[in-house]
Amino acid sequence: MLNGESYLNIKSGVKLSRRGDFLIETDSTSGIKKGFYKRRKKPSDLKSATRITQRTSNDADYLAMYSHIFDQVSGNVLLIGLGVGAVAALIADIDDVERLTICEQNLGAINLYIEGNYPNSNKINMINGNPYHITGNYDYIIYDIGLQPRNKKLKVTANNYILYPDWQGYNSEKGGDIYVLDRPWPRMFELDDPRLISVKTRIETLNKKIL
Repeated sequence: MLNGESYLNIKSGVKLSRRGDFLIETDSTSGIKKGFYKRRKKPSDLKSATRITQRTSNDADYLAMYSHIFDQVSGNVLLIGLGVGAVAALIADIDDVERLTICEQNLGAINLYIEGNYPNSNKINMINGNPYHITGNYDYIIYDIGLQPRNKKLKVTANNYILYPDWQGYNSEKGGDIYVLDRPWPRMFELDDPRLISVKTRIETLNKKIL
């Protein structure tokens, strides 16, 4: 384990996506499940999916980019993009969040999350579809997918500003393709950063509830 790191204990498995694979595997030393995003050398070649070029997706350093979101969401929330489910699990664990709707186009990701049997499942509603086609009104919308062309407009509305992860300064691919599993990117938050400390606390609290 890396010094000062915390990982949300998420469901093991692999989900295919249009851009690559989310691989969730168990760390041989700690026994904690860590998620990695892998890109193939060729989009059509599954056998080449051996290079880890981005990041773990359930560790505190990565999830600290969402600390401002965790600190303010409440009521009826729409999350656009499920990923490996770490962000969804943490949002659903917020007491002030009454309902969390998740819009995700990858059915495999939805099934992986449902099979994980995470706490607060009674709060969650899954939509397998295009986020630009759904309608409705929410207290908060969290936009957690790659930015789309400007001519694409969401039909759903929010009572508050649309929230985005703090991707500014994200430097996951510095140095090109790296094979190191533990941390293939520079640390984004110092260990004494309040955002990192806050998210670590959320992770540790939720981990105690995850079977």
